[in-house]
Amino acid sequence: MVSKMIVVGSSCEGYKTAANYLTKTRLGSAAMAFFPHIQPHLIRNSIRHLGKAFGEIRDGTIISPGNFYVGAQKNFEVDKFGYSSGLNRKFSIQQQGHRGYFRVSSQMSNDPIDDAFIAVYHQFKKNTICVILRGAGTDGVESARHIHENGGEVIIESLIGGMTEYARYKIPDAEVLAPKDIPEKLEELINTK
Repeated sequence: MVSKMIVVGSSCEGYKTAANYLTKTRLGSAAMAFFPHIQPHLIRNSIRHLGKAFGEIRDGTIISPGNFYVGAQKNFEVDKFGYSSGLNRKFSIQQQGHRGYFRVSSQMSNDPIDDAFIAVYHQFKKNTICVILRGAGTDGVESARHIHENGGEVIIESLIGGMTEYARYKIPDAEVLAPKDIPEKLEELINTK
């Protein structure tokens, strides 16, 4: 049974932090799900390269302790500058016995990180840990603030970007850490009852 769920939101700039640092986190009885505003293969390939257990979030995917998951983007577009954008399918988490399952709907979302954070919070409550990485926009910040105000944990990457700057403004007492320090903090939170 998964004790804590770490949910990570990032945009184009944040995926390198996820690949280079967050995937080194020793999860133990926790699980981690990445919800990037980028093509998921960029994170998926990094996780595979490190030999980590990985699962793409599909309808019915079982959430297992010690595993990393990536939310799949749909309807991708890449602009002339090479930036990608897309919509995620809305999802939820359902509990059946001691196992949690991802449920993916046919509805699309304009705010996939906010939706992901809230879906995780509905199932894991105070055992939700949100990580906001660098990226453009503000997606994920409002739901992270809600989670923080209701007992969940929020970590904000120290690198400057729209998502991280807005998160610092909206959640001033959240922990702000350098990318290399995030895995150690996550492991501390995982092992805290």
